[in-house]
Amino acid sequence: MDWTDANLDGTFAAGERTGSVEYLIDNANFTGYQQTILETVKNAAGQATKRTSYTFGVDEITQTVSIIDPSSQLITQSSTLTFAHDGKGSVRALFGAAAAIAQVFTYSAYGELLAIHNGSGLLTPNTSSLTAYLYNGEGFDTRTGLYNMRARWYSASNARWERLDPFNGNPNDPFSFHKYGFVHGDPIMGTDPTGMFLVGSLALTMPIGLGQRMDLARVGAGAESAYLGIATAVIISYGVAIYGEMIANGVDDAAQYLSLVISNAANIAAQAASQAARETLRYLRANMIPIFPVFKVLWPDIYAYRTTTGLPIPRILTYMGPTTLPGVAAARRANRTAAFNTYLSGGGVVGPAGTSFDEFPYASTVQGGRAAIGAYVSSNENFSEGATLGWFYRIVMKSTPGNFVVVFIP
Repeated sequence: MDWTDANLDGTFAAGERTGSVEYLIDNANFTGYQQTILETVKNAAGQATKRTSYTFGVDEITQTVSIIDPSSQLITQSSTLTFAHDGKGSVRALFGAAAAIAQVFTYSAYGELLAIHNGSGLLTPNTSSLTAYLYNGEGFDTRTGLYNMRARWYSASNARWERLDPFNGNPNDPFSFHKYGFVHGDPIMGTDPTGMFLVGSLALTMPIGLGQRMDLARVGAGAESAYLGIATAVIISYGVAIYGEMIANGVDDAAQYLSLVISNAANIAAQAASQAARETLRYLRANMIPIFPVFKVLWPDIYAYRTTTGLPIPRILTYMGPTTLPGVAAARRANRTAAFNTYLSGGGVVGPAGTSFDEFPYASTVQGGRAAIGAYVSSNENFSEGATLGWFYRIVMKSTPGNFVVVFIP
């Protein structure tokens, strides 16, 4: 209810009621928990002025907001948004008509909303969210600043519950006796959708990003469209994660990088699934491997030499893994040396001051080395792309050897 106690006397006089909100709750849905499937806002006269309906699978799927004329009770305006989630179920992006990006969300580990970016990658106020469903896919109440986790309300800004745990505790699990602590202090791997018990889902062990494998074969004729939609969402998800790493490391290009990822996400996915790369599409559709975008705007020298050599683009590469793995550091050095020698033997010359040697495929991949092409490019570009690729390996690839695809965005 949205009532106003104007004189703060603890009672609500006849003129102090400003309206109400009615909720229709579904107890039997695929999430396994109670979910609100319809919200109806009514004015003081009891007339509906707005309805918000939700569809659910294992998470929220769509949200449709309808504006209603109080007199005629006819819908005057309606809009539908589609949710994109990360591996924990947090809403990371909203899509409008024709899969256009509406908003992208960034959270702290404990769920505090850090930033909202619009479809152009521009920062917008944290109060501008187009949905109430945010962290862990749960409903956020803007008036109290709390998340509704059913048995209790959760404060993401304080990383604790607002009242005592109604669950007495498990003698075999000492953390469960902490009456206000959230998910045993492990918000990365744990959730608590009931407000009473830690849930460590198998889904949380899956990579958050394009490393996540999905069975698209059953989609049939719509597999390519399904791939593009999923790929677009997760490209944004890991773009936001890399952006956070950039901010933490004081990278000047951080905002521009995120803006490019958001505004080009669909294009990046389409590039990987282009008609000129049907074999790549079949591989991606089966494996949903990570995609690393190379932006001409950010790295013009790098983009120029790599796209004018006749190499297959997009290009599937195999990451060897971190240098802590046996033999990887030596293999990277050997690849770099071999690529440089190939460049010199082909008539290449050492570049001027302010430039450094860059090779492709990367020395960090199995495909790097003698067969790689190289060129002297801006040292700033070389460092920027190298750092971004390093974060990509750590955040998206989870520092695990495997395949990824490089696409080039003009």
